[in-house]
Amino acid sequence: MWVAWIAILVSSQVMASDLQTQLKGFYDEAWQAGTLMVAQPALNAYPQALLVSQAQYPDFEHFDWQDLSALYQVVQTCQPNPRIVVPRLLVAQRFELALCREQPLPVEWFEKNPLLHPAGGSYAERYLSHYAIKTPPPELVERVTLANKNHPLHDALAALSQSGRDALLNGYRAYLDGDRLWLNGEEGWKALPRTQWMSIADNYRLSLSTHSTGCDYRYGNICNQLHPAYRGVMIAILVAIFGALVLGLARSVYDRYQQRRERQFILQLLTHELRTPIASLGLTVEMLRNQFDKLDDCTQDVLWRLLADHQRLNQLTETSKGYLSTDKSEQFKTQTASLSEWLDNVCDCYDIDYTLNQDKTLTLPFYWLSICLKNLIQNAHQHGGNKVWIRVHVGKRIRVCVYDDGAFPSWWQRVWRRCKAPKSEHNMGIGLFLVARLMRQMGGKLLIRRHPTCCMLELPQ
Repeated sequence: MWVAWIAILVSSQVMASDLQTQLKGFYDEAWQAGTLMVAQPALNAYPQALLVSQAQYPDFEHFDWQDLSALYQVVQTCQPNPRIVVPRLLVAQRFELALCREQPLPVEWFEKNPLLHPAGGSYAERYLSHYAIKTPPPELVERVTLANKNHPLHDALAALSQSGRDALLNGYRAYLDGDRLWLNGEEGWKALPRTQWMSIADNYRLSLSTHSTGCDYRYGNICNQLHPAYRGVMIAILVAIFGALVLGLARSVYDRYQQRRERQFILQLLTHELRTPIASLGLTVEMLRNQFDKLDDCTQDVLWRLLADHQRLNQLTETSKGYLSTDKSEQFKTQTASLSEWLDNVCDCYDIDYTLNQDKTLTLPFYWLSICLKNLIQNAHQHGGNKVWIRVHVGKRIRVCVYDDGAFPSWWQRVWRRCKAPKSEHNMGIGLFLVARLMRQMGGKLLIRRHPTCCMLELPQ
């Protein structure tokens, strides 16, 4: 599953990066090849409010139908309307009264009042239209909208739709209007015919259109896509990457499976080969046990250690056979015993005391628990203080706590010690790691507390 996510992420990143690179190159070259239709200083010479298409329509952002209806009554009756009290409507009322009464307005009036009429258009172009002035003064021409033929930019931008003008005026860098591609830059607005911009797009393996769906990247009204042929190449590359990832994962899984089989084979071999010398050692021990009473005290002590070691080797071999099984119950065979007997057997070897809140006879993997507990006791003796003691609590879960009066290092201290002296025989990391792993496989866990130092074996009953 994670391979699929990686492939998807890689594919999206590769496609996006390549498309962005192609688009940048395309628009840079198109800008150089385009024809300048209107210079930026010419655009800056006129208020944007007069250039956008909204200037042709009623201003419903500031006025409602009742306001416009009241103003229309002024036009029809040529009389002031008492319902008009808004200052901007009062300006429009004075303007309409002047027109219907044929009272010319000076240029200063247009300079002091707003540009746009509440009902749409500008005051200047309404004034010019009413009086049919063929050669209007420059002061009024500067105040007409772009849709008016008297506007200096009207002819230059007549080929561009109103939506295209609005898009470029609002800061869009490109707009596809019919067969022409319009570009907005620092110098002004440029345009390219279809044959010209398509030739450049082909060089960059791009497909530009005004489609509403299936875009790799949409900017304004332009749907930018990689050519189908180039997309096929990219998909083939991504499929190859995905296939390589799958093959790599399969190879990794297969290698791990082979390593696991080899380790299992070696363990089976060792377990099988150890059985013969251990059996022979058992016969020797039995022969010596028959002569036990005839041996001196020192030899008897040596024989007891030999008996204990033989028993441990025999038990380890039998346990290893179960561990090779895929069945968890076979790997960690359980024994039935009382907790006090088990604790006595372990603690007597180290001459330490323990407390037990209640003694119960339980069926647990005592062999492996003994290995874990002995490891913790040895760690406490080696790295803790002089005093080591054990507390066992039996409830819903069994907790075996090994305490000492030393200072248990923090995680950072243990990492620092391991890095500083990785070959030291006295660091604490490996033993605790083995204990934690054994406890997890038995369904329990190893908990460590630092104040006071406590290593806790926790296992369900």
